[in-house]
Parts: sequence; structure tokens; C-alpha cells
Amino acid sequence: MKASFTNIIQTQFTITGLEEEQRYEFRVIAKNAAGNLSVPSESTGPITAQDEIEAPSVSMDSKFKDVIIVKAGESFTIDADIAGKPLPDIMWIKDGKEIDSATPRMEIKSTITRTVLTVKDCIRVDGGHFLLSLSNVGGTKQVPITVKVLDRPGPPDGPLKVTGHVDVPGSVIAAEKLEAPEIELDADLRKCVTVRASATLRLFVTIRGRPEPEVKWTKADGTLPERAQIEVTGSYTVLVIDNVNRFDTGKYVVTLENNSGTKSSFINVKVLDSPSAPLNFEIKDVKRDSVQLQWEPPQIDGRPIPVISWAKDGKEIEAKARFEISSTLTSTTLIVRDAIRRDSGQYVLTLQNVAGTRSLAVNCKVLDRPGPSAGPLEVTGLTAEKCTLTWGPAPNVTWRKGDKNISGDARYAIRNTEYSTTLIIPKVTRDDTGKYLLEIENGVGEPKTITVSVKVLDTPSACNRLIVKNVTRGKLTLKISYFFRVSAENEYGVGDPCETAQPVRATEMPGAVKDLVLVDSTNTSVSLAWTKPDHDGGSHISEYIIEKKTKEEEAWSIGGTCRRCQYEVTHLKELSEVYFRVLAKNEKGCSDFSQIGPITCREPTSAPSAPTVVKVIDSTKMSVTLEWTKPVFDGGMEIIGYIIEMCKASLEEWHRVNNQTCIHTHYTVTELEPGEEYKFRVCAVNGAGKGEFSETPNVVQAVDRLTSPEIDIDANFKQTHVVKSGGTVTLHIPFRGKPAPLATWTKADGDLGVMVDINTTETFSTLTIENCTRYDAGKYTLSLENNSGRKAITLTVKVLDTPGPPGPLSFKDVTRGALTLMWDAPSNDGGARVHHYIVEKREASRLSWQEVSEKCTRQILRVANLDIGVAYFFRVIAENQYGKGEPFEMTEPIIATEEPAPPKRLDVIDTTSSTASLVWMKPEHDGGSRITGYIVETRKKGSDHWVVGGQTKSLKMVLEGLVENTEYEFRVKAQNDAGISQPRDALASVIIKEPRIEPTADLSGIDKQLITCKTGNSFAIDIPISGRPAPKVTWKLEEMKLKETDRVSVKISKDRTTLLVKDAKRGDSGKYYLTLENVAGSKTFTVIVSVIGRPLPPTGPVEISGISSESCVLTWGEPADDGGTDITNYIVEKRESGSTTWQVVNSSVKRTTIKVTHLTKYMEYTFRVCAENKFGVSKSIESQAIVAEHPFSEYLIFYKTFH
Repeated sequence: MKASFTNIIQTQFTITGLEEEQRYEFRVIAKNAAGNLSVPSESTGPITAQDEIEAPSVSMDSKFKDVIIVKAGESFTIDADIAGKPLPDIMWIKDGKEIDSATPRMEIKSTITRTVLTVKDCIRVDGGHFLLSLSNVGGTKQVPITVKVLDRPGPPDGPLKVTGHVDVPGSVIAAEKLEAPEIELDADLRKCVTVRASATLRLFVTIRGRPEPEVKWTKADGTLPERAQIEVTGSYTVLVIDNVNRFDTGKYVVTLENNSGTKSSFINVKVLDSPSAPLNFEIKDVKRDSVQLQWEPPQIDGRPIPVISWAKDGKEIEAKARFEISSTLTSTTLIVRDAIRRDSGQYVLTLQNVAGTRSLAVNCKVLDRPGPSAGPLEVTGLTAEKCTLTWGPAPNVTWRKGDKNISGDARYAIRNTEYSTTLIIPKVTRDDTGKYLLEIENGVGEPKTITVSVKVLDTPSACNRLIVKNVTRGKLTLKISYFFRVSAENEYGVGDPCETAQPVRATEMPGAVKDLVLVDSTNTSVSLAWTKPDHDGGSHISEYIIEKKTKEEEAWSIGGTCRRCQYEVTHLKELSEVYFRVLAKNEKGCSDFSQIGPITCREPTSAPSAPTVVKVIDSTKMSVTLEWTKPVFDGGMEIIGYIIEMCKASLEEWHRVNNQTCIHTHYTVTELEPGEEYKFRVCAVNGAGKGEFSETPNVVQAVDRLTSPEIDIDANFKQTHVVKSGGTVTLHIPFRGKPAPLATWTKADGDLGVMVDINTTETFSTLTIENCTRYDAGKYTLSLENNSGRKAITLTVKVLDTPGPPGPLSFKDVTRGALTLMWDAPSNDGGARVHHYIVEKREASRLSWQEVSEKCTRQILRVANLDIGVAYFFRVIAENQYGKGEPFEMTEPIIATEEPAPPKRLDVIDTTSSTASLVWMKPEHDGGSRITGYIVETRKKGSDHWVVGGQTKSLKMVLEGLVENTEYEFRVKAQNDAGISQPRDALASVIIKEPRIEPTADLSGIDKQLITCKTGNSFAIDIPISGRPAPKVTWKLEEMKLKETDRVSVKISKDRTTLLVKDAKRGDSGKYYLTLENVAGSKTFTVIVSVIGRPLPPTGPVEISGISSESCVLTWGEPADDGGTDITNYIVEKRESGSTTWQVVNSSVKRTTIKVTHLTKYMEYTFRVCAENKFGVSKSIESQAIVAEHPFSEYLIFYKTFH
């Protein structure tokens, strides 16, 4: 029965319309152009028409066999390779319930060969038992995975029960007891809390009091940000601020209040942020021979002190003869002396510390006399009285080789005159061959270009693969080894030689056999195979001699002889371990032997499984070092070695690397092409043969390998170091990395001390502190950084010493002759618990101190019996097992009186033409009764008469009705039920007028002042602005002022401006300039926008060469626009004549050329190529059609049915 009713010319065909479970037999007949039919091919034999069934299988990383541990807030991913026919159904199950892929934090992605489960922002309930289940008609496969999420404990199970309670007459129920509010700050909160910008600030404070106190969080120098979240329970309160920035630095105050009193404590917070941009960056002076730049230091200079660098046109500037760089802690200056025209360009100032990087660019243009005008000089309109002269401006000359501008390359010398340009290439080599492009333009008309082809005539390159064959005695001296080399010669000279890799000895005996391997083994026999020697010594090899010996034997015995390169040695003992060696023999004697073993005599069960992981551990420009792990299953026999194969990523033609099996689990592949991409695979070998291959997961490029920093510490490493006061501590950290990482030591709560000595090499860094004091205690961090990444380790140093000074003193319950002192524990307890505190007082008019309490065990003390109207100083000293520490003393005296103390710090924060805005802080004490209000007074400077400006209960006030351009003084008094306090004067007098504040903008919300957008999407540049009066806002893209269109809109308000661009295009990329201008000045700010998308099509035409009966080579050019990101690969497809279907040839081509194989002779093909980046695939370009020859043009397929 004929299956194809139309003749086909392909060598493959799909037969449809078959009956399921029916048995068929097939054969093929060829037909040529003359119409003659060939003899039918052999039958395929009976084949049953049915779907292929394969049970599901799963392959996962070995790490998923253990419990996966992840911290709360982090994410984890479980991935697995899957297989099965038909394609199995995939189900992810957790704790017995199927996971819904629509869950916001859980994401499931599956393809034909892979499934991935991702859980984001883990919480405690995400821990548990996960199950991956695959099922099809062939069966079911399930793989369990256990995940454990580490989080803080939840609340105890309630309700809280009270037992054993008995009412006793006259007793007080515990619930009725009143308790003043108390705040407990741990040691870290008593210090300055440090957090990096963009991180989350979390302040956890333990509280108590009855009834449950009311909790209030405030910021001493401003208001809490809108991002702040506050949580309050009966035992603690938490302040959380996400995505902190430098403006969140300050003092945070938590206040508790109930019927029993009020309690406040503060926490200092410091946000480590990158420095802000320097201010007022301008060109101060431009001369013919120098340029002077000037600016003001940034408002935020950065902590720690940033590293300063200058760059021009992307290259860092070094201090040389004409360039002078001078920097201080708050400023830096770049001076360019004897400026020339090529000093024009963009100069970039970069500040960098551990918190981040800030850059500021300024464009500098050097003014110089013009070059010669472009000729020729033409005279027209000539009369007796006048004529017209015409010429062009001096042209700009650019030389290029390919896409590279060689004008600034030191390898080339370019000399330009008024009428000519000369390119000089000294000491040319064959690499200088190519096309050179000269481009001339002067702004008049279109630029002119000319191409010059240069061909360098040189000696030939070295020959390839020098092989020595047919070695005989000849005229060479016996027993002497020789190297040989060959050089090619042409009319220009002799090329580089090609040399034999190994020496060759002239001998009449044959060389040693090669590639001796084990083919098979049984309980009593072993089969060996080998290849012929490189040379036979000049006479025919008559036979091969196989010798053997066991591990226990010392002498070798004959195992057999043969004439072929394969032999089975028999009559061996079962399970014995035997060595074998083979010698080649000719009429002159025997060769050196080749040896293998020991080999265990036993029946092999199967070939080993594939090595589990093949990875690259190092690489250079010409070598790659591989490492793998042993197979899980050895096939029932000892693994005798490994075979390594490789191929170029673009060709997919595998070939063996190692001639002899590698006995180790690592191997270095050498003699690679620099920069070329390769694939590698490894298989294990036992007595049963080769196992399956395991391939590197990604392509490997032959380049010098960069490794991120790693810290080499062992189990004996100490994270905490304890030293007594006056002793010495040494912190030694070994590390590694390529290139050698930069090592930086920092101290968590301050700068490194003057007694710190740091010694750093390429493999370790040591920090030594001599004569330690309590101030050397703390956390020290070593940060390692190179081009490949960063690594850090923190060590704790504990110094045993007396305590530091306690925290600041505060007062409450101040009455007539008595007050209550409160203080915080020392930020540094000297490495031991504080036993008690010593409290002392002295009158302000005296120098001697009197003891108030010798052993106060709490951080609060009621002091009574103070003299009425006398001002006192107080101090507190902490004491631990090592003695008394430093005292903390009040800076201002206090009087125990019923009137309140004066308010603290009166400031004038703003003025207009008729008003003044004042703020102040609460008094140190309220005199024992609540503050009822504040009285604000004012007077003109020079006057003795104070006038009441107003009264208020808040800590701020706006005074109105003031006279413009008049200087005023201000003061404020506090008032309670007992009277009015002494006044608090403002620090200085103020002139009433409308301020003029230079405009500025806050770009901290734009990371690195760079916005990236995909084509077709929208992007917005939203920037807060300020200035008095409100500044005028102007937006520009490069040099073009932006106007509002359907796609572009600009919104401007009092405190911000927003530029919105819809349906972004690649042309919207560039530098956007925001200019703010008012009467106080003008400033311009820069934001870079990068619009990225799919690339343009490759550059045509698609050139086809090397056409043969089965293959051809395609070549094309890179796209004119890569879409803003690197081209990842090219996709090559082919279409046969008469077909509308395109077939993929290769979808991962890395270069702009490919060899297409497996073509059908006499078939006409058309090819097309498209480029791909990470954002998508470009449009394609098509080639012209080609025809491949074939001896037969048509085929007929016949089959018969069995009934």
C-alpha cells in the first residue's frame, strides 16, 4: 500500500490516519529525475501504532534533601527538572492542601521540562512539609521537601488565669494597685542606633504601668514621617519606619502617661546615607591656560568620610603635571593648568562610602582661537568695486577602524594641516590589516567620508598540529630524544615555527601503545583495548604482548599475545585485583609498556550514572578548570576514571578532551581560544563502559575568572574577643578573591581609635589595638570588596574596665526643697554588670561635692532637704566589679522651687514681612504642678520695654503685626499654678523681612539619578523642590526645552514638580535637566533616563557561503540598535521551497555566523535571522534562496498492514 500519494523530496515523512493498536511495516523507494525507481529499502519490521508512555521522573538539587532553613522576611525557591510521556500533571502541595498559584506571595512557574515554586517575604506559617506530585497514565511520582522559617516567638496561649486568690479583710486587690509608668531600654537602644539608608528602623521598647499607660512617639527635631508605624500592647511598644533616609536621623522620644505620672525616654538614631551632592558647583575662572572650579560642601557630607574621585569622559583623573586635586574633609578642588582644547568635556565628581555613591557632573568648554578655515577660498561676483568671498569653517577630522574611533589611541599618530590629514601606524603587524574610515565635517553640508583599505604583507603564521610519523633509525642518533619544528615561508620571509609538544626518540623499536582502556570484565576474565603506537620503528609490528600481575605479586607474567588492538585475558581469580600492561613488538624488539589497573574481576551490572554536579571552579583566557562529584550509582563496579568532552557553544560538535581517562574529580582543559564560549560534559567509566554524560548548566567563556571575596575561617575562629583594660587584642581575618579585594575596617558606633594598627596583604588583614580602654569595646567590621562582589564579617571586642559615664540626668516631681533625679545606664558598662550608682551634689557657688546616696541600685532617686532658692549641680557615678567609672555632671544648675524652670532653647524658625514663627522646648521641670501655658514677649532692639505678644499652651507660636525691616528680640516664660518661670531669651535678635532662599531640589528619591523604562510604558520624574519665593521651573531633554504634548506633561506645585512621559520611545533616552530660578539664584539638576526595549533587526544582507550538498555558512551584521541592552542571542530559521512553515535551525547563536548542517540535497532553502535581548525578539531579515544538490529528487514510501 502506498502511503504518500504525492511525491516528496525530504528524507522524513509523517504518516497519519493509522488505526490505534494496529501493527504496520514500512519501506522507502527512491525516484530520480528520469523517473526511474530504485530497489525498495529493507522493511522496518512490524511496528504497533500507539502513544509512547514514560512514567514521571524528577531531578532535584541534593540540598533539597535536607531541611531548608530560611529567615522570616526572606524568600526561597524550590526548583526541579521533570520528565514523562505524556506530559505529567504538576501539583504542589503544602501540609496536605494544594497550593493555589494565585496566592500573592506564592508563585508557581512550570514548563515542559521544569517547575519552580517561589515563596516571597516568608512568615512563620510558610514553614512545613511541601510535596511535589507528578502524574500521568504511566504512574505517579512524589518528592517531599521540608521548609523551616525562623521567626520571633508568638504570644503565649491565653487566657491568663490567676489561681490561689483569697479575699482577706483589709487587703488590697492587686488590680487596684497603681504603678507609675516605667520604660526599659536595652543596651543597644541606650547607644546611638545606626541603620543604613533604605533599610527598616525598628525600635522595640518594654513598658509597664497601672493603669495601662497611654503611649506617644514623637521626634524631638521634627515630626514623625508618614511611613512610621506604631504598635502598642500592655507590655511593649514598637516604632517601625520602612525605607529610612538621612532625614530620619534624630532623637525619637517615647512618652508614657497614666494617672500615676508621666515617663519619657529618648533614642538617638543615625541613618548612614551617601553624601548629598556638593552645592553651587560652578566655573569660577576660565583662562587660556587654566580652568578653576568651585563649589560648596554638601549639606550632608556622609558618614564615614567619603572617598573622592574625579573623572573626565569616563576615565579617572590622576594628579599629574597639569592636573592638581586638593581635598579636605568638607571640600575638594580640581585645577587644570595650561588648558588646551581637548580638556573640554564632562568632569564628574564622585563621592563614595559604605552607605552609597553620589556623583555630580559639570560640562567644561575651553575657549581657544579657531583653527584654519576650510578651503578653498572662492571669489565670486567680481566687479571693479567689489567681490564676494566664500569659504568654510575648519573641518573636524575623525579616523576610525571599524566602529572604533582611533583618534585618541596612542597606537596611532594623526597629523592634520590646513589642507591634509595623515594617519601614521608605526611598526605595523598583520593585525593592522583592515578598512580605515576618514570622516570630515564642519557643519556646512553633509559630512564627507572615505574608506581606505590596508593590507599588511607579513610572514605566514605558525603551522598547525605538527605530527611525527614513520619514525625509523635513519640518520638520527639512537637513545637521543629530539624536538622538531616547522616554519612556513613566503616571499616576505619566514613565519613563526610550530614545535612538537613532546620530544621524539629515534629508535628501531616501536613506540608505546596508546589509550589502553578496560572494555569488559567477568568473574574470571578482563577485556582490554588500545590504539596503535605513533610509530612502528621502521618495521611492521608483529604482535602485542599482554602481561599481568596481582596486587600481592611482585613479578609480571604473560597474560597472552595478539596481533589486534584488543585482547581478553582469561583464567583470572574471582574478585582479584590485577594490573595489566601491554607492549608492542617488531623485529628489533619491544616498546615501552602502557599500564592500567588495578582492575577487580567481577561481573559488571551496568554502566555508572552521570556525575551529579559539573561546575567551573576557575578559568583563564586559554583554560577552564572543571570539578564534579562522583556518580550516585557506580554500576556495581569501581569507577576507573572519567571522560571529558567539549564543544564550541555555536557549533554543538562534541569531541573528547582527555586521551587517557582522568582518575580525579577535577580537570583543567587547556589550549582554548581566548574569549570563545564552550560547553563541557563529563561521564564516568567502569568495567561495563561509559555512563551518561553530565553537562555544565551554562556556557563557559574562556576569560580570566573573577571571584567574589570569601573569608577563610575555621571552627576555632573566635567571634568575640575579651581583653582586660590596658591589654592588647588582635583580630586576624584570612580571605581570598580575584582580583585581590580591598579590605576596610570600620567600628559600628564610631571611628577607629588612634591606637589601632591595621596590616593588610592580598590574603589577610589584621587589626591590632594596644593599651585597650573601655572606648575600644564594640563591634568591628571587616568589609572586602572587588569587581565581583562584597563580603563582610563582624567581630565583637569586649574590654573589662570600669563603667563609662551614665546617661544624661533629667528631673521630675520638682517641688519646694525636693526633686526626683533620673538617668540612663552607661552606654559602656566596662564588660561587667553595674552594681550600683553614687549620687553627689554641690551648690553652684561652691566647688566641693557632697554625697547624696552611696549605693543607689536603681536609676532614679528622690532628693530632699534642699535649701530654698539655692541652685544645685548633681552628678552620678556608676560602679562595677572593676571600680568606679567616670561621672556624668549637669551642665546647668537647678533650683528646687514650685515655679517651673524656664523653657529650653527658644528659636525663630521663619519670618515674613509682618510675622515671626517661634518654637521652644519644655522646661527641665514643671515645679511639681502641670504647665498651664506659655507667655511670649517681644521688644524692638534698643528698647527696654517688653510687650506681651501672646499666650499659648503649645510649644510654638506665630507673632503677627510686626513692622517690616525692624529688628526684634523675643523671650518666652512658662506658667503653672504656683507662678511664672524666669524668661528664656532667643539666641539672637531677628530682622522682620521676607527671606530669599536659593531654590533647590531633592533627588534622593531617584536611585543614582537614573530612571530605566521599557519602550511603550510610561515614566515619571517626580522631584520635591523648595525656594523662597517659589522658583520658576524649566524642563529640558539634552539641549531641547520640553513642551507639553499628548505624550509629555509637566505638573508644578509649590513644593514639587513632576514630568510624565507616556508611551516611551528609545528617543526619549538621555539627560533631563531641571532648572529652578528665583531672585535668590538659579540651579540645574540632572536625571538620566534610559528607555530600553527590543532590538532592531540584524544588519543585512544575510551572506551565504560554503554551500555544499548538506551544509552552508550564514553571516550577518549586528543590529544598528541593540535596544539599550546586550544582544543575548540570534535565532536562525530555515524554510524549504514550497512550504510556508519556518523551522528553527538554532535559537541560541551567540555570534554573527553559523554553519547550517543537515540540509537536503537538491532542495531550495531560504533563511531568516532575528536578534534577541532580554526584552524580546526583533523583526527578522531574510536571505536569498539557495539550492543544495541531491542525487535523488523524489521519494516514494510504501507500507503494508498486518491483519
